Amino acid sequence: MVEEMEESDSPDARPEPTVETKVAKALVRAIKKYYGRGPTSAKAHFLEDDVLIVIMRDPATTAERAMADAGKQEDARDFRLSFQNVYADELRGVVEATTGRTVATYHSQIMFDPDMLFEIFVFESSSS
Repeated sequence: MVEEMEESDSPDARPEPTVETKVAKALVRAIKKYYGRGPTSAKAHFLEDDVLIVIMRDPATTAERAMADAGKQEDARDFRLSFQNVYADELRGVVEATTGRTVATYHSQIMFDPDMLFEIFVFESSSS
């Protein structure tokens, strides 16, 4: 008798990506859409139950790197943060659609040495 193999038993079957992986990939796509390039890596982590932080490496554009190299890190940071406010609702929407939860607030911060971007999402309490 031949036993049917379940899809998950297949040696080629890959596990379903975690919510964290899905969020990280979706945010990289959204950032790439607006900046013409995206970070080279991204990882998302839940802190407690209501905070999601996404850590991205190598996010700076060529122009931002040039500004930072010229000692104008604050100007480059100010532009990045101002521009991200333009599409913050889209980033919130990506996270909400992926997690199924409502984002109460969102904050972004870029650093140039090392070249990293932090996206922080705080969710509404599940008891609300």
